[in-house]
Amino acid sequence: MKTRPDRHIRPLVAALLMGMAPHIMDLPLWINLWCLGIWSGILLIDVKKWFLPPRWLWLILVVIAFTAIIASARGRFDSDSGIGLLCLMASLKPFEIKGHRDRMITLFLAYFMVIASLFFSSSLGMTVYLFVAVLVITGLLIRVNHPDMGLSPGLRLSIIIVAQAIPLALILFTVFPRIQGSLWGVQQKKTVLTGLSSTLYPGSMTNLVANKAVAFRVSFDSKIPGSSELYWRGMVFQMFDGKGWRLDPDPALASQLPPGESPVRYEVILEPHNERWMFVLDLPATFPVGYDLMADYTLMAKEKIIAKKRYGFVSNMVHTAGDPEHWDNRSVLLPLKGNPLAQALARSLQGEKATPQTIVDGVLSMIHNQEFYYSLDPPLLGKDPVDDFLFNTRSGYCEHYASAFVFLMRAAGVPARIVSGYLGGEVNPYGNYVIVRQSQAHAWAEVWMENRGWIRVDPTAAIARERVETGTLQLGLGNMDQNLVDEGDGGFFKGLGKNVQLGWDALNFLWYSKVVGYTAQSQKRFLERFGLSLSTLGDWIKIMGLATLLMGCLTALFYLGLSLKHRHKIDPVVKNYLIFLKKMGKIGIQRLPHEGPQDFAETASCKRKDLRPDISGITRLYILLRYAGKNMDKNLLRDFKDLVKRFRP
Repeated sequence: MKTRPDRHIRPLVAALLMGMAPHIMDLPLWINLWCLGIWSGILLIDVKKWFLPPRWLWLILVVIAFTAIIASARGRFDSDSGIGLLCLMASLKPFEIKGHRDRMITLFLAYFMVIASLFFSSSLGMTVYLFVAVLVITGLLIRVNHPDMGLSPGLRLSIIIVAQAIPLALILFTVFPRIQGSLWGVQQKKTVLTGLSSTLYPGSMTNLVANKAVAFRVSFDSKIPGSSELYWRGMVFQMFDGKGWRLDPDPALASQLPPGESPVRYEVILEPHNERWMFVLDLPATFPVGYDLMADYTLMAKEKIIAKKRYGFVSNMVHTAGDPEHWDNRSVLLPLKGNPLAQALARSLQGEKATPQTIVDGVLSMIHNQEFYYSLDPPLLGKDPVDDFLFNTRSGYCEHYASAFVFLMRAAGVPARIVSGYLGGEVNPYGNYVIVRQSQAHAWAEVWMENRGWIRVDPTAAIARERVETGTLQLGLGNMDQNLVDEGDGGFFKGLGKNVQLGWDALNFLWYSKVVGYTAQSQKRFLERFGLSLSTLGDWIKIMGLATLLMGCLTALFYLGLSLKHRHKIDPVVKNYLIFLKKMGKIGIQRLPHEGPQDFAETASCKRKDLRPDISGITRLYILLRYAGKNMDKNLLRDFKDLVKRFRP
């Protein structure tokens, strides 16, 4: 039997489009084209008043969809494959809608597609879209159930319904026991991103210069330190193979925290980078439970960081790193062969009265006074990279200078190592926090001084300012002292765009730190402000009881307000019908309690045959408006009111 598309096909397809929209960027192109093509086809069939294709064609499309998604997934079924299959099935659902039950299933499928977007992101933008989509789909749900209601009244009612649910949602969010995971308790899609590498070769950091992606954001409890103090420690390179540097293959755990003073308290929101290392301000005075503090004072997570990580720290801005009496023998190791000119230079720096400090000063003086250049596009180095850099090219980025400096120190018998991380940051004036980007990756050195321990030395900073080839001194310091972007390079619109970007970043930072990052510890601190402790099971029971009581009170107030509203607001249809009955009562015709509107009309018409047309017309419109689901028909309601008003028995 030939059939046409369902009469509600347009709002149903609109709901499915709202559900699919947040997945478009994550889905393969062929799935997007498939869904849009199928939905366009059924809308065309509806517009042209054609019949739906035969069921066998629909079944063939189902088989093709399943086969294609299995082939695309290459034998593994993950969240990407699941979302793809869900969208393919949603694309074919409009072909089998036969009644109200199928319409409701289609709408709930759209809801599920929207919720599934939380597998990929719980960002502010995605959350805003989620609420907008729920509002629109709920409006379409109302429209399907009340065909006589326009789309605008349906959307207004949808907004009212969602707004009424917000207070209960806030109570549950605030006091319900927190679980590990994202805001919605859903394990989000694993994001594989990279920044710094576990190896350091000349040119490896230069590739990050153009990368403006955010590495992490930091908020301070007090005044933000100066840019030259923001050395974000990430990795320590100990092993040199003649060309590049590698991490210690067998790192040891720290036996104790380094001593220091001038503590600074801050919180880091780290972006995923698919490695274990974390970034702390030199040097940590405390570290979170559940992480490993290594002997070189770098911090490591237990597992690779594949989702945003939030952690609090206290760092000492003045510190002593390492045991001042001992140092690791690996800190002076060098290959037996290679870079002979650098070896000779190091020996010349050694003298009878030379100390580690005088050797350090000699190398820094050489970098500053001789023709060394800071460049983001340095030439390639040869077989002996340190020799080639020091005696030929003399142009490089931070890793070139750190590598050459540490090599010279070790060759001169001074224990030294390279530290990799980030330097500086960009203060967001709209949120008073620091944004550290991948482009601010930096490498510096540490040398061991007797009775002082490990001392930070940044050889890049020794370069004379006039020999910086990039036009401005971009040594990782970012925009620390620049509160707002002016109209300089690029003019007003570039500055405006930058400020809009910073404003949006501030909103996202606030959203993550206050909402998405609302952990069990955050919940504990929040409730303790009101004198509510979470130390025992009894405390939890009391809080949950209080929350239940509060939600019950809100629900009772809602129903009380609803009752009072309906008590004082009479349905206009009923109101006008009562006016009609009152007019009939004035001529001695009373409606009996057991009489329905039709029975009363027949009785009244027999008593006053001259009024039969008016009584019949008023009763017919009343029954349509009151019992036939036409109460939203404004034209009928207007005609009914006019008839009652003109009725003068």
